[in-house]
Amino acid sequence: MLFSNPPLLVEPSRTRNDAFLLKLGVQLEIKACTYGFNVPALAQFLGMSVTQLKRKTRMYLNTSPGRLILRHRMRKAAHLLRTRHLSIKQIAYASGYQEPAFFSSAFKAYYQYTPTEYRSRFNTVQQPGQLDWELPLTPTRLQQIIRLGKQLPWVKELLLFALEHLEQNGASMQGLAVRTFLSPAQLNRKANRMFGISPGRIVRELRLCHAADLLCSTDETVTSIAYDLNFVDAAHFCHRFETAFGQSPTSYRKTKEATGWVGIQQKLEAAFRSSDVDNDLAAAKARGTQIMSRRST
Repeated sequence: MLFSNPPLLVEPSRTRNDAFLLKLGVQLEIKACTYGFNVPALAQFLGMSVTQLKRKTRMYLNTSPGRLILRHRMRKAAHLLRTRHLSIKQIAYASGYQEPAFFSSAFKAYYQYTPTEYRSRFNTVQQPGQLDWELPLTPTRLQQIIRLGKQLPWVKELLLFALEHLEQNGASMQGLAVRTFLSPAQLNRKANRMFGISPGRIVRELRLCHAADLLCSTDETVTSIAYDLNFVDAAHFCHRFETAFGQSPTSYRKTKEATGWVGIQQKLEAAFRSSDVDNDLAAAKARGTQIMSRRST
């Protein structure tokens, strides 16, 4: 059965066991998608033996506690597949699975679709279109990139990774792939499809954009900027800069064509600092507290 808006809490029946069912629902909401959470852990949180827990869930919900945990995990995974631009690996982790392959098998057994098939069939989020990467980027283009970063976690991580490695030559693409929860091949394919260039080139060109910032906002010499950013030498830096911007660093500084670029590092970091990955546990605890409060009044 497919759920368009799956509930995440067990519906308490109107019996004398409301307190048990409510507590069970809150614990499942908070803990079910935590890696390693299982039936013994649930029984411990509820203050009863595994046997008692199984008997109660069978009596009042006609199912097993293991099935309840699985249902919460699968419904959350389905919700993320329909509504978020996350990789299968990220969704697996968010649903309490450490191994994406095991998650995919469990998901297919539950819904009769693989996660990829389910997303293709039921995704409700419009995919962003391609955005050509071209220097110098205008302020409008920068805002478009920021919006993409807020929609697509892998774009956000790519940009932040580049910004954190502005002074390193040859940042590890393997490290970047791990950070985005993608394989190097997947990341390269996504970047080329979205921006028309490789992720490595994006990282290199953001270093040049940072150099443009320094040219316009400081009195550092071209040679000093080249060495600060770990280019091989000033000649290499000038060649790379002129190839990207169409003029030498000295000419660029004189014409001040980078007015839209000054502070790009701060703008990107400020844009993404407040849009970190959702803290599902905190949100679940808040919802559980609200429900307990309503039930007690």
